Amino acid sequence: MPVYLHFGTHKTASTFMQKRFFPSLPGVHYCNCRTEYRRFLNHIINVEDFEFDSSKALAEFNRVREQDLGLCQVLSDEMFYAPLFYNGYCFRRRGCERLSAVFPGARAAIVFRNQGDLARSMYLMFVRRGGSSSWESFLQHNIPTGYFSYYAYVCKMSELFGKDNVFVYFYEDFLRDPHDYLNRWCDMLGAPRDSWNESIIGKRENRGFAPSLIGLKRFTNRFISSRNQADLLFPRYFGEAVNRLLLACSFSRLYRKGNGVDMNNIYLKRILEDCRDGNRKLAEFSGIDLVKFNYPC
Repeated sequence: MPVYLHFGTHKTASTFMQKRFFPSLPGVHYCNCRTEYRRFLNHIINVEDFEFDSSKALAEFNRVREQDLGLCQVLSDEMFYAPLFYNGYCFRRRGCERLSAVFPGARAAIVFRNQGDLARSMYLMFVRRGGSSSWESFLQHNIPTGYFSYYAYVCKMSELFGKDNVFVYFYEDFLRDPHDYLNRWCDMLGAPRDSWNESIIGKRENRGFAPSLIGLKRFTNRFISSRNQADLLFPRYFGEAVNRLLLACSFSRLYRKGNGVDMNNIYLKRILEDCRDGNRKLAEFSGIDLVKFNYPC
């Protein structure tokens, strides 16, 4: 069966696709990299460079692969694009090179989100998961320079998989018209349009707390252990209790206002300025007017 690789940048509805969309498609075999294929994912993401072996990774994949006679196999994980914040969102090149070595000729689908909104959403996730850095410090020290260089990534993917095997999607399209967006995925996968369950529209995964509560969460993170700060005063389960409380408060109108961060921050402006030339080339590659989606062009 053909293999499709879903490279979703962070905060682009990847979890929704993994939990709601891919498993609902008839004839599509979704390979869950967080459950039965976890060891395969670890081999792709975490194995040291000198220890990585594509044949071992493929053997690990085939160890649990079901003999399915469907249309195709789909693998999806945000860490295909880059590992999470505790690894500095780096190793983008390593992930796509390893996957292309394991699955030569696979078809790769990438989902992007405009860089300003993505940076803000990533910071809110960073704080929710235990980070205590300020917005400015996060921009300076937690995101590598090239993370938002989308066109350079597309070029590398085209080199590895072939230009005709690289498909680009935009998160803003999903927000604008989720029905059309999901049907275009069906077209790519060879599944019938509208074969997915309509009831999944509007279902949200990884709901965040109100941005106006970010200051309080940052303060509590200074005292509560987390994955990237392991030896603080209170154990990690205190953080889960705080998250549940803040999520409950987020439903109150009192806390809904506010952006949580300064979108006019000078460091963010520099990041966005560096994205303009690449975004113009990405718009030409995809045939989409990215200005309407607030991409800096």
